[in-house]
Amino acid sequence: MIELITKSVVNPRDIIERILSGKIHVVCNAQNGLTHLNVYGKLYCKVPRNIINKFCDEVNSSKKAATFFPEANISILPKSERQTDWNRNQSVISNKEFNSYLSGLKY
Repeated sequence: MIELITKSVVNPRDIIERILSGKIHVVCNAQNGLTHLNVYGKLYCKVPRNIINKFCDEVNSSKKAATFFPEANISILPKSERQTDWNRNQSVISNKEFNSYLSGLKY
């Protein structure tokens, strides 16, 4: 079952413990830098930086989601190229895009 958590209702440390214990699976944009992907992937799940970089490049070029599972409870979505007059943030995707990416994940 997939549950989208839109607001953090717990302490960030609790989220990290839930990821490491396998209780939740994090979905992030395929974007490097000071992002959730790098914090959860590299710092806490010990995914090497070169693997994160490679996955980000592959996901963004193929426009298909990918997962680090079973090594880490993290999946990544391609960055959206869609822009509107009211929102110039390319990393924002619609619910329809989000669901289509999730349905394409292979475990």
